[in-house]
Amino acid sequence: MIYQFTSYSKFLAAELEKRKSANALYSLRSMSLQLGISPTTLSNVISGKKKFSEKTAEEVSKKLRLSLKESKYFQTMVHHENSQDQNLKQILESHLIILNPLLRKKFELEEDYFIVLSEWYHIAIMELTYVFPKKLDAKLVSEQLNIDLETAQSALTLLERLDLLEKKGESFIKTKKKFTFKSELANHAIRHFHRTMLGQAQTSLIEQTSKEKFIGSETFPLAIEDLDEAKDIIENCFQQLLKLSERSHQRKHIYHAGIQLFQLNRPKKRDFNDNE
Repeated sequence: MIYQFTSYSKFLAAELEKRKSANALYSLRSMSLQLGISPTTLSNVISGKKKFSEKTAEEVSKKLRLSLKESKYFQTMVHHENSQDQNLKQILESHLIILNPLLRKKFELEEDYFIVLSEWYHIAIMELTYVFPKKLDAKLVSEQLNIDLETAQSALTLLERLDLLEKKGESFIKTKKKFTFKSELANHAIRHFHRTMLGQAQTSLIEQTSKEKFIGSETFPLAIEDLDEAKDIIENCFQQLLKLSERSHQRKHIYHAGIQLFQLNRPKKRDFNDNE
C-alpha cells in the first residue's frame, strides 16, 4: 500500500482510514498511541501542518511494522520533504523512484541512457553544474575531469539531447528529469560504471594526498542472513553523506563514494568431469 504514495502524510491518512474501516473502535488516538506520538502531532502531520523528524520517522516506520524496503521508502519520503537543498531533493527523488516499484515503471531507460550510466564522467558533469553554475562549458569540463575536449563536448551534447542538462546563458544547468535502470543491458552498464570508478580510485591512491581522500576497508565474517541489514547500514551511510553535502558550504569539488561488500571465500564449483 505504501508504494501508492509519494507523500508520507497521505500514506498515514490512508493507513488510518484503512484501520478505522477494519475496526469501528479504532481512531486517530488509537493510532497515535500505537506509534508513540501525541494525537495532536499525528493530526498535524496528516494535515501537513507539521513534519516528522528523521529520527521519529525511523521509530514510526518500525511501529507500523513496515518491511525493511518499505521502511527505507518511508524514511526517504520524510528526508525528501524535510530537505531544503534542491540538489539533495533531486537525489532523494531518484532514490524514491528506485525504491518504489510502481514509480520505476514510469522511468524506463532508452539505449542512450545506458551510455550515460556506463561512462563515469556523465554523472560527474551533471554534478559540476552545482560547482560552476554560471559558466560550465566543454573546455571547463575537460579541465576539471581530465578528459579530452572532444569527449567533453560529446558528453554535454548527449546530456542536453536527453534533457538531463539544458543551456542557460553561457552555462549548463541540471534539469529535473529522472531515470532509473532496468534489464541486463542496464546491469552491463552499471558494471562498466563501477569498473571505471574503481580505476579512478586506483589513480587517486597515487595522485591524491590523505587530506584529499579517504581509502579504508574491513574484512570480517558475516552470515548471509544478515546481508540485507548490512545493505541497510551502507544505504544509511550514503544518506548521511548526502546530508553532509546538503550542509556543506563552498562545494568546489565532486566526490564519489563507493563501498564494495562482497564474498571472498567462494570455492570454485566442482566440475563433475574432474577426477576424484
